Amino acid sequence: YAMTGAMCTAAAAAVPGTLVQQVLRPGCNLQNIRIGHPGGILPCGVDPEGEGPVPSIRDTFGYRTANLLLEGLARVRV
Repeated sequence: YAMTGAMCTAAAAAVPGTLVQQVLRPGCNLQNIRIGHPGGILPCGVDPEGEGPVPSIRDTFGYRTANLLLEGLARVRV
């Protein structure tokens, strides 16, 4: 799941009437949104400002972890 997509999804969660907002649990903490995808779960969030039909989005954020792909050891012979 692309981080830019997660940030846009988080922003859409703060806008009343969007599909994303409609599927959230009631009283969901917008700073702790978890997006499930085939590779796992991507935590993200949004800091909206103001009320109304289109709130101002102060910032969005997400967390990415890297999976260990390789572990190696290098030896030098003298």
